[in-house]
Amino acid sequence: MKKGECKLCGQHTELINQSHIFSSFMYKGVFDTTKRTFLQDLKKNTIPKYYQTGFYDKSILCQHCDNVVLGKNERYADSLFHSPIDKSPVQMTEYRETPDMSFVILSNINYKSFKLFVLGILWRAHISKNLFFKGVNIPDHESELRKMIITDDPGDAAIYEIALVRLDRPNDSPIDLIPTPTINQHGRPNVASFLVGGYVYCIGLEPNCGFSFFPDFSLKSSNEMLMPRLKGSAARGFLRALDIPEQYANYFTGTDVS
Repeated sequence: MKKGECKLCGQHTELINQSHIFSSFMYKGVFDTTKRTFLQDLKKNTIPKYYQTGFYDKSILCQHCDNVVLGKNERYADSLFHSPIDKSPVQMTEYRETPDMSFVILSNINYKSFKLFVLGILWRAHISKNLFFKGVNIPDHESELRKMIITDDPGDAAIYEIALVRLDRPNDSPIDLIPTPTINQHGRPNVASFLVGGYVYCIGLEPNCGFSFFPDFSLKSSNEMLMPRLKGSAARGFLRALDIPEQYANYFTGTDVS
């Protein structure tokens, strides 16, 4: 490890060799048998480039900030998605609205831990030197996000609203796609979104940002959240809204409206 200034705490100390932007559990269903994922320009159909262990940066965080400050929220989020049902800290109730859409009621979700976990992804993507995250450029928000993370303060639910959407393949398995993160909503730079392992993490960058899933589906300080679960044409429409090319939106959702 080499010494330098930690991007989070600001201390001049030893920095770790690998600071992952996405937590390892988020790649579940995306890694191949050798724990690789690959990067491909879907719009240009370039030759895929393989990434071992996912996307990370070198020498940006100290061990304490990576493993403790950010790590505790990552471990909590991992427990939400991958703990056995009888041991999960969250109660989940699902009801189906249409064949392509259901809603999952998440109760007893830790508002502070989950919100800071998602904001940690956004902050790390912004400071990352990895070209995959070059579209995540939010200098006006960096200092506030950093302060919230380092002080363990998620703020009011109306500030940096968080929403979660699950996108499924036709067999109900999560869509195994990680497109380039985007920050825009109908041409306005007010929403950041990350699609990883079938889950879309959405962050409102300004109050009343106009994103259609806010406020009905946003994380509440009462420790509740309503998560849409989409497949078929509903999932396809969401992928297209994320600027996924039509042929890939059709492929991953098993639909074709042409």
